[in-house]
Amino acid sequence: MTGRTWTERGVGLVAATALVLAMPLVAAAQSFDLEGLWLVQVQLRNCQTQAPLGAPFNSLVSVIAGGTIVEATEGPAFAIGQRPPAHGRWARLGPRTFSQQMLALIAFDTPPNPPASPGFLRGGQIVAHTIEMSSPTAFSSSGTNGFYDAAAQLYRSGCSTATGRRFFQ
Repeated sequence: MTGRTWTERGVGLVAATALVLAMPLVAAAQSFDLEGLWLVQVQLRNCQTQAPLGAPFNSLVSVIAGGTIVEATEGPAFAIGQRPPAHGRWARLGPRTFSQQMLALIAFDTPPNPPASPGFLRGGQIVAHTIEMSSPTAFSSSGTNGFYDAAAQLYRSGCSTATGRRFFQ
């Protein structure tokens, strides 16, 4: 005997068993990795009511190890060649939660053309979202879009949600 009582041994055995049983849960939480290639469907929203604005559109997002992100979109409000791919950063906030911020240049002005486009000024767009992974191959996100003129002055902002499905890891 090592001098420990049966109660102490029982508590130790229960603690060890709980640890072994929890290991798959810890591994599952850690397996929610954002890195990879994602097909993303974006929905613009009214910030106050969350009502959809227009039809959803697709983006292709590459999430790269070390915190880099690259995104290309088929956003129908932009003229051909007006918005090249966005570049940015991402970070883990929790086991299944991430932040992303992306900057896309807007190469030239376009006038408003309702309802297809509100028009844009040459400058940039910043997209900031919080991503919540529902599985290792799917996520949903929500956040804001800010549009800045060439002097870096905000001239329009909005909200959006997105759903993503993993294409490549």
